[in-house]
Parts: sequence; structure tokens; C-alpha cells
Amino acid sequence: MKSAAISVALRYLAIAIQFAVVIAVTNTLPLNIAGQYFSVFGVIAVTFTLSGIGIPDGCVKNLSEARVHQDNDRLHALTLSTLPVSMILNLGIGYIIGIGATTFAHLDVEARPIIALWWFGYAGTFLCAQVLVGCGRPVIATFFAYSSVNLAYVPTLLPALVFLDSPDLITIMTVAALAANGAMAISALFAFRISQRLRIEAGNGRSVGIMHELYVSVKSGLPMMLSRFMQASLPWIPVWMLGYFNAVEAAAIYAAASRLTVAVTSVVAALRFSMRGTLVEMNAAGRYREIAALNRKVSLISALPPLAGLIFLLLVGPQVVPLILGADYAPAVPVLIILMFGVFGEALGGISDEILKMTGATRIVLWSLFLAMLCQCTLGLLMAEHGAELLAWGTATAFTLQYVWQTVWLSRKTKITIFPFLTPTREKP
Repeated sequence: MKSAAISVALRYLAIAIQFAVVIAVTNTLPLNIAGQYFSVFGVIAVTFTLSGIGIPDGCVKNLSEARVHQDNDRLHALTLSTLPVSMILNLGIGYIIGIGATTFAHLDVEARPIIALWWFGYAGTFLCAQVLVGCGRPVIATFFAYSSVNLAYVPTLLPALVFLDSPDLITIMTVAALAANGAMAISALFAFRISQRLRIEAGNGRSVGIMHELYVSVKSGLPMMLSRFMQASLPWIPVWMLGYFNAVEAAAIYAAASRLTVAVTSVVAALRFSMRGTLVEMNAAGRYREIAALNRKVSLISALPPLAGLIFLLLVGPQVVPLILGADYAPAVPVLIILMFGVFGEALGGISDEILKMTGATRIVLWSLFLAMLCQCTLGLLMAEHGAELLAWGTATAFTLQYVWQTVWLSRKTKITIFPFLTPTREKP
């Protein structure tokens, strides 16, 4: 749990910077421009998980398995292929993302290459972090995945928002894109260096086909990539729906509230990311009770922040939130309170989704996420014109049902018996 604690600390460093960026955006940009910024950032924050069309996610699982079995030749093939192939694929994906983001945010075509470059920086940093997790470096991987881009914003995006006189959206996105690509360049140096060290240790025994390993990585990683993509979409679907069918001002209100919930969701997010290799190793060794015990610890840790957040918001939220974000964002308070209930529902499941993915039951995660997304999209189509609060209730319900289903399935269908917050009284046969 030591590395997990460090991962959480690094995640909260990133959150502090994210808060600073959100406050700078809400206090500097007009409400309609802020809505466009959040809509574009939401597209990038969701779709960077498409990096390498599943190769990085599969690489984590396969690299972890190769390390457990001390298969240095397979390590060699995986590290040799994952980074360059995924980077090339990201060039094409980024272009498509640029087209989609300008449509969602009602921007001119001149914004497409800037958005594509911004996405490429996020996706490349995430790719390198995945490789580092697979190579057995979870702490430095978590730093690059969650903190590095945000740290790059400190000397770039934040000063641009605070000190430029009436900055336009294109300028702000350009600065953010350069910062993200700077973080990617540094993470790539670390990933190449560590993977090179593994290649040096590789034996000269059997030949392992690089194309075969890429196929295996895509086959195992594509479902995980899709689940990550759908998971990341849930907080942003209401933002896109409000911006497209209602008004960008309503999208800005919901997005600001959703960004503030990151303070409480980031605990479980960091734990999920850093524990993926550990879950693979525990499952390979048949240590099912340890997996269940680990999940219960995560559930307890993850439940405390949303409870504290709810108490804070009910007591002083109406006074503090408009003071921080600006008077125009007073309607974000009830939205934020509703979303906190959804965060607590997420805490019920702990790392159940990662347990399912790392133990071969990814289809359960995909189905639960698909139904949650379907719920979100349906509510968005029917209720977007009525404002942000109704869509917030949809998000809270979707998150809770998703994790309840995953937890129940694990407890009934596998040897991993999970009772959130409680020690089980029986063992699966």
C-alpha cells in the first residue's frame, strides 16, 4: 500500500493544479467561452484513453505476466513494439479527435490541429505511463499519468489565463497543447530508458514475434481500453449534451461542478491505476482473499472524501463555491451536492472494475459501463433542456448501479468475495 499512498499523494498534487486552472478559467473567461473550453477539454480528458487503440492497456497486463514468469524474451518484444507503434497510431487518432471536438464545442475548423496536438500530448503521456506500470514502476507511472501534464500547466497555462489581457480560446488551447507535449516528451524519455534496461536483461533464447505480441496486446487491451473510455465518458456526457442541446453556459456550470468532484474521485482513480500490476500477480498466484481484502481497504478509503465533501457543501457550499468560482457559478452548488452521492456510490465498488479486467471478466465491466452510458445519453436527450441538476441525478444513479452490479457479480460468480467496508464471513469454494 506504500506505493498506492504515494500515488494518491501525487494525484492530489495534480488536483491542486487542476483546481487552480478551473478557478482561473471561471474567473477569466466569459461564461460562454468557458463552456467551450470545458467541452473541448472534456473530449480530450475522455478520448486520450484511446491511445494506441488498446495496445498500451494490453501491454500492462502482458508485461506484468511476463515479469511474473521472468520471461525476458517476451519483455523484450513488448517493450520494443508498444511505444513506437502506439505513437504512430496516435497521429491518426488525434486528427479524428480534432474534428469531433470542434463539432461538440461549435468551433471553427482552425481549432482542429490545435486540439489534435493537445490530445496527442495527453495520449502520449498516458501511453508512456502504461508502459512504466507494466515495467514495474507504478509510482513514476502514476506521476506521469496524473501529475506531469498538470505540473506543466503551472509555468504555461496558468500565467496565460491570469496575465494575458482577454485571452481568446485558441491561444489558451495552444498554450495547453504545448505544455501537454512537453510532459509527453519527458515521460517518453523515462519509458524508453526503462524499457531499454529490460531489453538489455533479455536473454538470447527463444524468438518472440513482435507482430504476435502486438496482436495479443490489442486483443487483451481493446476491451480494457473501451471500458476506460466509457468510464471516463460518464462525467462528461452531460457537459456535451448541455452544450449541444441547451447552452454552453449550462455546460460550464455542470463542468465546473464536475471538475470539483475530482478532489474526491481521485483517490480511487489513483489506486486503480497503480494496483493493476499487483492484481495480475495476486490473481496468477490464486491469492483471492488478499484481492478481496485489498478492495475493502480501497472502498473504505474512497468513501471518506465524498462524505467529508457532502458535509462541507451542506454547511458552507452556497457561500464558498461562488466565492471561488465566481458569482455566475452559484448554480453549480446543488449540482455538486448531487454528484457527491454518485461518488459515494462509486466508492462502494472500490477497484472492482480493475479486478474484473485483470482477472479476465472485462465483459462484465463493458456491459455495466454500456448500460450506464445508455442511461446518461437517454437522460441527456430527454432532459438537457431542463438544466444541469436533472442530469446530475442521472450521473449519480449510473455510477452507483454500475459498481453495485460489479461487486455483486464478483461476490457471486468468483472466488473474490467482496463486501464493501466489511470483512466477509465466508469463503467461496
